[in-house]
Amino acid sequence: MIFFWGTRTKVLKTYSDRDFVCENCNSPRLNYVVRQQYFHLFWIPIVPVDKFVGTYCNDCGTSRKEIYNKNGAEFNKVTKTPVYMYSWLIVIGFFIMYLVVDAIVTKNKEKEYIKKPIRGDVYSVKFKDDNNQDAYSLIKIVDVANDSIYFFQGNVCYNRSMYKLKSSEFFVVDTIANSLTEINKMYEEGVIVRIDRG
Repeated sequence: MIFFWGTRTKVLKTYSDRDFVCENCNSPRLNYVVRQQYFHLFWIPIVPVDKFVGTYCNDCGTSRKEIYNKNGAEFNKVTKTPVYMYSWLIVIGFFIMYLVVDAIVTKNKEKEYIKKPIRGDVYSVKFKDDNNQDAYSLIKIVDVANDSIYFFQGNVCYNRSMYKLKSSEFFVVDTIANSLTEINKMYEEGVIVRIDRG
């Protein structure tokens, strides 16, 4: 994949100075051009880098860098960098905010699911394997009766949290029972790390 990235320059604003007379053509039409340099990815601005002012005569085009010290600093100061120059940062910020909100919503749903488990709920469970390393497996609720929960255990262990089975995997059809109180305690202690319903 080709990444088109680098720096570009955008003209933000042009100011006119009618008090200056060009030494080259005697025209009183000096322009100050405020430019913004920025990093871009696929030509969409990521972050502004530098803002600078150039001067030129509007009639003959002669550039006069030494004039900058007179008014250029002021024009540079009053010209604000547009918000869109932070486009990628804004997009990334919204994406992070979405992930945080989604995690909060998911956690709140899980708290409701653990209080009222139903048949078909799948829990990702963390435990220690034979080498005392964190391992994960799935359990699936097959029945809820009074204060007891009956479930099947997955036949595969993982090194990270999972909540969906692959087509080649299955649950061991050997019913295990636990109390609702114990299941809630497992969730609070972080033994049950994810809950999937539906």
